[in-house]
Amino acid sequence: MVDFDKVPLAKAFPFLASVLPGFSLLYLFEAANPGTIRWYFSVNFLGYRTEVSLLLFVSFLLGYSLNKFLAAFYGAIGGVWGATRGIPMFDRHPYELTVAPWRDKKWRAAYSRRFAGDLPQDLTMTLEPFWDKIAQEASSTQPDSAILAELSSQAEKALKVALVSRL
Repeated sequence: MVDFDKVPLAKAFPFLASVLPGFSLLYLFEAANPGTIRWYFSVNFLGYRTEVSLLLFVSFLLGYSLNKFLAAFYGAIGGVWGATRGIPMFDRHPYELTVAPWRDKKWRAAYSRRFAGDLPQDLTMTLEPFWDKIAQEASSTQPDSAILAELSSQAEKALKVALVSRL
């Protein structure tokens, strides 16, 4: 026999979270079809413990199935709702936020106390418009032909050294 005083609630909760909805479904079935539970307990070839164990098992299966079905159903609804509604805060890259926790001195101090000094550098990140401006300026400038010739000769020498060292 199981000593219920020694079973922690944290381990019993998943079982109870499935049995209680299962009992609710069995109660609704009994309300729709009166006398089925009385008939079930009047079966002669099953012992009382077997009948109670089967009732617990069926209520567990019904409750577990109901929990999984509702989790999948509401998860699908939440996924559609989240995709259509969305939260505008999460549409941006974290470095585009003007107020970010890693730029807050109190947050950085708490992080360094919690993780024993393993604190990343406080870098000021550059935003996308800056990189777009740099790319636009780089595409509009023309390289100097003398520098370009020097770079190509250096690349040829490095390639020859790499090929010779492989043979």
